[in-house]
Amino acid sequence: MRREDKAMLDARGEPDYPTSDGEPMGETDLHRDMMVNLIEALRNYYRNDSQVYVSGNILLYYEQGDPTCHLSPDVLVTLGIPQTRLQTYKMWEIGKAPDLIIEVTSRSTRLRDVGVKKGLYEALGVREYILFDPREEYLLPRFQVHRREGSHFLPVLAPEAQGYLSRSLGLLFRVIDGELRIIDPASGQTLPTPAEQAQRAEQEAQRAEQATQRAEQEARRADEQSLLAERYAARLRQAGIDPGAI
Repeated sequence: MRREDKAMLDARGEPDYPTSDGEPMGETDLHRDMMVNLIEALRNYYRNDSQVYVSGNILLYYEQGDPTCHLSPDVLVTLGIPQTRLQTYKMWEIGKAPDLIIEVTSRSTRLRDVGVKKGLYEALGVREYILFDPREEYLLPRFQVHRREGSHFLPVLAPEAQGYLSRSLGLLFRVIDGELRIIDPASGQTLPTPAEQAQRAEQEAQRAEQATQRAEQEARRADEQSLLAERYAARLRQAGIDPGAI
């Protein structure tokens, strides 16, 4: 090891593992938005499950002691580990590879996605690997799935309209209106994107506000009717009539 490399070791004798590779999150707005939509849809789905970790665009280090041995999956899901916030994904600390990885293929990543990354994910023990080309320019077909069978990846026939039911997650991945979406087969509902979640929250808030306004209106009407009844009873008593006898 070179002298300058030794100076970078910490108290445990470990080198520094950077949290960024200096690359942008997505090549275009389309790629970045799709990555975020997939990550946040999965995070929201697993928000109450403390043993599912969802992330993306995080550096995954797979060789202890060598910071150059890393990948940066667009989307990853790991079952059986705490739902936490990691700075980096160190496989020797986590104890396992992600169960499912998604790569949103672009011009600059297409060769690595189907080549080096696929080979490394296979060697590391990833169970399912999904590739999607949102522009339909670099992959044919643009939606591809590789699933671990034994020690190797095997391609899975997954037509866009039919989609792919993940063995690991039990969720259905399908192309809808040109976007890779995730469906919960149990409910038949498509997992919402952050924008859809915000829209639903706003709609729920509006419905709650409308319900509150209706309750307030009903309460005012009840108060008005009670006041009218009291005035009527007072007039009857003034006329020497017992309201209770009517």
